[in-house]
Amino acid sequence: MPLQGSGQISISQIRTEINCNGTYSLRSLSAQAGKSPQDAMSEFYNYAHTLSLSVLLVAGGGGGGSHLGGGGGGGGARVFSTTVTKGGGGIGVTVGGGASGRGAGCNSPYYDSPSRGGDGGMSFFGGNNCSGGGGGGSWDSDGGYGGSGGGRGFAGVHSSGAGISGQGNNGGNSTDQWGGAGGGGRGGQGGQMDEAGGRGGLRFDFSGDGFTQFNSQAGGGSGGTNWNIQNPPFSGGDFGGFGGGGGGAYCSFFTGSDLDAAANRGQGGGGEGDCPCRRSGNGGSGIVQVRYAGGQVASGGTYTYSSGGHTIHVFQGSGTFTPNC
Repeated sequence: MPLQGSGQISISQIRTEINCNGTYSLRSLSAQAGKSPQDAMSEFYNYAHTLSLSVLLVAGGGGGGSHLGGGGGGGGARVFSTTVTKGGGGIGVTVGGGASGRGAGCNSPYYDSPSRGGDGGMSFFGGNNCSGGGGGGSWDSDGGYGGSGGGRGFAGVHSSGAGISGQGNNGGNSTDQWGGAGGGGRGGQGGQMDEAGGRGGLRFDFSGDGFTQFNSQAGGGSGGTNWNIQNPPFSGGDFGGFGGGGGGAYCSFFTGSDLDAAANRGQGGGGEGDCPCRRSGNGGSGIVQVRYAGGQVASGGTYTYSSGGHTIHVFQGSGTFTPNC
């Protein structure tokens, strides 16, 4: 709780607020509060020993669907602000994993059941969370619900998955017998099916929020197609949602890894075409970044970097964020 804004403040009150060690020295307490000499009790009016944070949460992407499947949805992604107490202990960080794609059988009719891609894992910072992307749909399954929804598989009775407002968008719908629609992305809904598979929903650029590394996040995977194309139409992040590319029916050109999404981008995996003994793409893992003003005054994360007078802790895997006292 912040100290009072007027009247007499005691060293004991300041020491209780900072709560870092047993010192009763005004200079030591002022230094811990980041204040410069000359020291005065009045400097502590309305003081709270806290750290203001901006947190980017990105969950894991959904896996693509098999047998003319839809693309996996991008993981939920959002930025929020919070305040933590310095020296108040560690805050748990969980980075959601990317979901697995689905295998296609080796004997006609070349698909397993169910064929929907898996749903991505949730990411957490303390009690705050984002939902993983929905798995891409297929002939026997709806696209999954999630941060962004999975794309619908080739034309049938099933539907695309819905995204969560503020975290992502809906998967695309396919009304064509030749392939699946794109998974939803943080920047837009998944594309409808066309001759090369529906494009994944666009990723979103968080550099405007001050995150300048791993800032382009949560695109949807592209849908699979039955056309005899010789290369995945949207692989390598060149088009569509910048998630995993969609597979085609020119089967000798494809392995499952062609359709996988990149790690730490929260992207959806690509839908599989119509190939025996193949699988759809895996979704990519998420990421958590924690940003605050000034130099480094906390620990935790895979690495830290500085940008625009702020320090950013990057968590490429789960861990603990601990503000120094």
